[in-house]
Amino acid sequence: MTNTPHESGGSDDAEEPRTSADEARTDAAIQDFNARVQWPRRPADPHDPAMPPPHADPIPQRPPPSRGLTDGWRTVGIGALGLLGGTLFGIIVQDILALIFINTGTTVFGLVFALVIPVFAVLGVVVAVLLDNRMVRRRSGGRR
Repeated sequence: MTNTPHESGGSDDAEEPRTSADEARTDAAIQDFNARVQWPRRPADPHDPAMPPPHADPIPQRPPPSRGLTDGWRTVGIGALGLLGGTLFGIIVQDILALIFINTGTTVFGLVFALVIPVFAVLGVVVAVLLDNRMVRRRSGGRR
């Protein structure tokens, strides 16, 4: 099948002059189309308060975290970290006290060595939970 060029000499290809009725139908079709389609509007002034900024569209926001089961687990985790930190700090303090007691020759403070690690572990839990509550309160912008 060969491709033959189109001849423009036919009467079917002649362009007829447009009439005012054709123009009216075209305008009516354009107006109908514009009525069905919502085109984006460009504000005349970018600082015009009548036009909201593009980011002002309501975006679904995540609800604020509730104080429930999740917060209890957070407190348990923070307490466990405080327990670990307090225990490690108690071991360091116990080593320092042992060096001091050995250098001075006092061996009377056996009870101190038994209580240093547990006391610092409990203090670590209390300090960690209090600091976490303070940071959460500061981040949320007020008191709970």
